[in-house]
Amino acid sequence: LDVRPGRVTSPLSGGRTVELTLDPVVQRVAERTMRKYRVPEAGVVAIEPKTGRLIAYASHKSDGEQFDVNLRAEAPAASVFKIVTSAALVEKAGLTHRTEQCYRGGKSAISADELREDAERDKWCATLGIALGRSLNVVFGRLAQKHLTPEDLTQMGGAFGFGTKVPFVIDSEASLIDVPDDPLEFARTAAGFWNTTMSPLEAALIAQTVANGGVTLKPRIVRSVSSGKETLWTAPDEPIVLRRAI
Repeated sequence: LDVRPGRVTSPLSGGRTVELTLDPVVQRVAERTMRKYRVPEAGVVAIEPKTGRLIAYASHKSDGEQFDVNLRAEAPAASVFKIVTSAALVEKAGLTHRTEQCYRGGKSAISADELREDAERDKWCATLGIALGRSLNVVFGRLAQKHLTPEDLTQMGGAFGFGTKVPFVIDSEASLIDVPDDPLEFARTAAGFWNTTMSPLEAALIAQTVANGGVTLKPRIVRSVSSGKETLWTAPDEPIVLRRAI
């Protein structure tokens, strides 16, 4: 990338140049921050919710084989998957952000005992909205067990793009979703433990979907292609809708 004060470009074959949608300031900060803190391996993707244009796309690997971290779907989805579970609870089970669930434990793991209702031991209660904001694992495990099926969770994951590649100008890996039938493992998956992976690019797309009222837009990074002073192609202004996820 050629990051200049006013624009970001990259060379193409045949003497052509591509101008990217990236914001030079945000791009430089992303690259500089990962270098400064010597991050072993990381990716940064920032996207405009209403247009799908990428304003930052930075990949960093300190040593070893170099590859684009943003396209690898090998990292656990972890608590990002709680967005999928929340959407399923609202759209498939009819819950709201005010739905309350009492609980105990589940701070960094979920045991079978913690999933059993016990009025005497369940000393805390949280709404679905608070549980999402505080990432309360056992609340998601219990609500999923009571209101959802593995098929529900798999379908909602698919609505957010899990199990498929992100449509992008560069080929990316497909994310993984494998929701188990075992009640305990199902609850753990709903809370973000195991069985799902994603790329930084897909994570940005999920955030974009929520910020855009449930509509997923195709991520775009190319603004125009030119040869010398001649513009060969310019991207349309209208965003490209992939789907309504929620």
